[in-house]
Amino acid sequence: MDFNIGGLPASFAAALVELEKELDFRLSQDGESLVYEKTDELRVSSRDRVIVIGAPHLPAFLKAFCFILSGKRRLCLKIRADRLSFMADLSRNAVLKTETLKKWIRLLAINGYTELQLYTEDTYEVENEPYFGYLRGRLSCGEIKEVVEYGMKFGIETVPCIQTLAHLSGLLRWQNYQECFDCADILLVGSERVYRLLENMFASLRKAYKTDKINIGMDEAELLGSGRYFRENGWHPKAEIMDGHLTAVLKLCEKYGFSPSMWSDMFFKNAYRGKYYALDEPVTPAFREGFRGGVSLIYWDYYHQETGDYVKMIKKHKALTEDFSFAGGAWKWSGFAPLLSLSLKNGAEALKACAAENVRSLMLTAWGDNGAECSIFAVLPVVALYSDYVYGGKFEVDKRLFGAFAGDYDSFIKLELANRLKMAPMLPQTNCSSKYFLYNDLLLGSFDSNVDTDTGEIFKRNAEEILAAKEKVGKFGYLFDTLASLSDLLSIKADFGVRLRGAYEKGDTETLKKLLGECAVMLEKTDEFYALFSRQWNRENKRNGFEVQTARLGGLKQRMRDVSEILCEYLEGNEGKIPELEEKRLDFMGGGSLYSKQTDILYNNYVNSVTVNVF
Repeated sequence: MDFNIGGLPASFAAALVELEKELDFRLSQDGESLVYEKTDELRVSSRDRVIVIGAPHLPAFLKAFCFILSGKRRLCLKIRADRLSFMADLSRNAVLKTETLKKWIRLLAINGYTELQLYTEDTYEVENEPYFGYLRGRLSCGEIKEVVEYGMKFGIETVPCIQTLAHLSGLLRWQNYQECFDCADILLVGSERVYRLLENMFASLRKAYKTDKINIGMDEAELLGSGRYFRENGWHPKAEIMDGHLTAVLKLCEKYGFSPSMWSDMFFKNAYRGKYYALDEPVTPAFREGFRGGVSLIYWDYYHQETGDYVKMIKKHKALTEDFSFAGGAWKWSGFAPLLSLSLKNGAEALKACAAENVRSLMLTAWGDNGAECSIFAVLPVVALYSDYVYGGKFEVDKRLFGAFAGDYDSFIKLELANRLKMAPMLPQTNCSSKYFLYNDLLLGSFDSNVDTDTGEIFKRNAEEILAAKEKVGKFGYLFDTLASLSDLLSIKADFGVRLRGAYEKGDTETLKKLLGECAVMLEKTDEFYALFSRQWNRENKRNGFEVQTARLGGLKQRMRDVSEILCEYLEGNEGKIPELEEKRLDFMGGGSLYSKQTDILYNNYVNSVTVNVF
């Protein structure tokens, strides 16, 4: 398609010039003329090769342009939210390159997003704190400025999303910060060094960002006040400690010109005996009094399956304040592959609740727990879901719109097959089977009880389907190469331990010889997967953090060599027994000798997957 942008405002025209790098259209004097009108709704009309786009702001205009690329020349849609934000996790080893962030901004732009939050625990430069983010691939002040400026081209506000109370374990390894911690990853409230650190953080953020918004975190600090704070100050209620610390942080926000938001869970947990999702608990005076205002709240919920559950939580937040946002989840924190069906189902139910309760500030989070193996681009269908709700009120993805920027929707969804071991879509399941079966030990096999009779066959079929889907997703095909390779490896490895133990117990020498041969095949397939995964990582992220993947996969390869040698020794008669295979296996799910064969579990933890011993 060809478009003439000569009649557009300069900033709108400049945004389309940038999007030409990403999408299938051309800017030409001979193309259809685009005209912009400011309206409250999203409107498109066309006549005599002139397309008029009505929108309240640039992001909405770009969403309307996406409709045009999909073939729409006439529409009038209500806009269901004033703010549509995406949060990218840059703290779990995968620090996105500047060029990757720019590409991501372009994709957010065509979906009408108004905001990008960069979740950085200790992965940004802080003046006077040289060990803050040291060797972690932290974003420099200059890099952040570059991303901020690029986002502004599309009307996207880039916002710092940091931690000011907990989730700062990256600092614990350095001697300079030992005195800053209460217990676990929670800062020591009241410490002079802590507030000097926080001041340095805010001062540096002020130089890097242009926005007046900031997300100060403060979530999941359940052990607040129970460590060094308790030893030095005695027992104090968590709510009291939290209130004092929040007051100090809000003063820093005011000093540096930031308007803060924070995750809301601690206000609930302090009032409801540690529970966040206190769906049916009454609104008590203690709950109301636990929040004194001065900060916008973020209700985060990635888990519930029913609209009514989200409605109950939204009403609970309204009991505290009208100044809150809803944050859903794009499940990329389940190992190497996304959980798209789960994200889309839960997201749709949450958005129905937001529609019913007129919540007009929305966020989509994409965490990267335990190594951030999954690509940020793998969750584009969930990005589209939130966009299509805001601009049109839909609770499912418009496949034609998706095709304008990411290829065939039904093919793209097949990325989740690397984690799917059942024919039914992954709706209630939270699953990272491709990760725990990858690192499940070949001899000790704590996850062998989760292997079903057809597990290997399913991984093989999924590998073939993922690879076939690659043909319809264009520039995102490399993601499919990686996950097809992983699934192919698991078609042999996932049930290897079960087959090995079965042959060993039967004294089946011929099968053991065959399994010995498979060790060499597994090594080759691991090399293939490593090469593709490394290519994907280096294409998107800074190199820092991949050394973790090298150690994990390198250890896996050496273990394959070990098992090969052990089998050789046994088959040659040099070893009378294989002790690891003599021990009776128990069900991972707690069923003793009654194997559950349950595969739909979320166990996204490398250390606990690779061994039951001290790591």
